[in-house]
Amino acid sequence: MAKIAAYATNSQNSVPNVADYKAAGVTGVDEANLNEVNAGVVATDAADVDTVAKIQIIANTGNAKADAMAKIA
Repeated sequence: MAKIAAYATNSQNSVPNVADYKAAGVTGVDEANLNEVNAGVVATDAADVDTVAKIQIIANTGNAKADAMAKIA
């Protein structure tokens, strides 16, 4: 979770990838929705990503946005 928290703190830090989310215990993050999930993370701060449950909420929102965009395209 450290990489995810670091990215939330500063978008110049390394961008989390799918493996980072899986390692943190977050489900549902894949290449198709990774950009939306990362956008959600960077829009927060470290306190908003300090538990798996909080990151999962962000991931679920990112998934919904990616699904909606796929339906439009």
